[in-house]
Amino acid sequence: MFKKASYAFTALALIVGLWGLYLRLTTGHLSVNYGTHVVWGLWVAAYVYLVWLEVGTLLVYTSLNYIFGWNKALASIKGLVYLTALAALTPALLLIALDLGKPFRFWRAILTPNFGSPMAWMVWLHVIYLVFLLVKLVLVMQANRNPAKAEGINKTLKTLAYTSLPFGIALIITVGSIFGVLSARPLWQGSVLPLYFLIYSLIAGSGLVTLLYVSFASANTSLYAETTEKLGALMKSLLVFGAVAVAILGLVALYPNVPAQAEVVRSAIFGSTWWIFWLMYVGLGIVLPLILLVVSPKAKNAIRSAAALVVTMLAGIPYILIVPAQSFGLTPFTNAYTGAGLTVDYAPAVLEWQVAVFALGLGIAIFLAALRFLPVRAEELENNG
Repeated sequence: MFKKASYAFTALALIVGLWGLYLRLTTGHLSVNYGTHVVWGLWVAAYVYLVWLEVGTLLVYTSLNYIFGWNKALASIKGLVYLTALAALTPALLLIALDLGKPFRFWRAILTPNFGSPMAWMVWLHVIYLVFLLVKLVLVMQANRNPAKAEGINKTLKTLAYTSLPFGIALIITVGSIFGVLSARPLWQGSVLPLYFLIYSLIAGSGLVTLLYVSFASANTSLYAETTEKLGALMKSLLVFGAVAVAILGLVALYPNVPAQAEVVRSAIFGSTWWIFWLMYVGLGIVLPLILLVVSPKAKNAIRSAAALVVTMLAGIPYILIVPAQSFGLTPFTNAYTGAGLTVDYAPAVLEWQVAVFALGLGIAIFLAALRFLPVRAEELENNG
């Protein structure tokens, strides 16, 4: 029943979003609501969160599986982790490409990069990390096809995991640095924001690793209950740490009452995006998961529900971080010039939502298709899961 619902949802998302994608490719940026003042909107926010998911999932899994020795428990979802990361990265790259004015010129950042720009580093790190990801996914499938060679392949995978780990950290920090180096946006500017990107990528990644393990690992193994509980405890700790970090950031910005920072924070949490912060993030992304994890720390369904909430509800954080910060201090410009694209009152257009839905459907379609036709799951999972 759940599988059929997943296929139906994916098909619907692709169908609904296809028209928006067609309009974007044929009419350019004519039907979008970002413009001269608010240049980064829904697509950039969604890109940031998908990168958090991709990199965070791989960082958490690699750390637990190879550094902290959870390999006996987590080895069975190795292929699923790499597949999920690819399924998150693909729509992320699609969205950021469609946000560009000339997306087909991306190759210039690869062949003629300006390494004085963090965007050049971001492109190169994306390419390097994508190569690592594809190689690891192919090797996992080879090991699943031929268990006799699994031992040697797993040694190679371990080496690749250690090698790719610093690239993952560098990628997420570089994405944060693109915002952090913009001195014209005081809320972003500084060395703190890249660290917040890393923190929240780990929170999102812990939620996705937990969701994959609880949903797909064999419940018949002796380690299943223990590992599920430990993953829930890890997620709980990271949620508390992330909430404290956000509270500190907010208090530091609000207490001095410097308008360039304080007004942006007030706009984000009390303005038109208040529901994203208070309902999505605080209520459904922090409080409810923590209640589930505290009240039922060993219950599989409670931990799975908490993980699902973390993965979905934290998606609003990049939006309220990115959009409100672009509207501060532009009143003289908006008063002097009016017209399409010359407003700071941004809300995503229908086309933007359609393209975002298409990207989401594409990522889910990649996951479901690979799950159905490729050997991404270990034989033990097929027999027992």
